[in-house]
Parts: sequence; structure tokens; C-alpha cells
Amino acid sequence: MAQHLINPPELDTNIYLDLTGSDINSGLDPSSPVLTLNKALEVLFEKGWYRTVNINFGPGTFVLPPNEAYN
Repeated sequence: MAQHLINPPELDTNIYLDLTGSDINSGLDPSSPVLTLNKALEVLFEKGWYRTVNINFGPGTFVLPPNEAYN
């Protein structure tokens, strides 16, 4: 843990999420954002878990589905 504070891993993946997006988009470019957090997490899973990721939320209010927990 302390090593990450001294030498943080480089950000290697950006995922874009926007209320105007679509879950058929790649989510890997600001011009093709995904619509839902579930799809953003799918994109992350497809790219591999051992990444430093930034999920970029567009403007607006994002509501999680009932009974969903994200840790």
C-alpha cells in the first residue's frame, strides 16, 4: 500500500459514462460513452482487472438500480 502512495500506478484506462450514451458503445472514448455503470464495469472486466481505471461520469444524476451494491 505505501508503495502506491510513493509511486502510484499510471492510469492506463479511461471509461466514459454519460446519460446520452448507449450500452452498445465502447465507453473507451468521450465520443462513445456507455449509459450504465453496469456496462462500464463490463468494459473494465473485458479489459482486465489489473488496470488503473478512471470512470468519467458526464453531467447529470446517476441512479443505481434497487438492491445493487458496488464495493
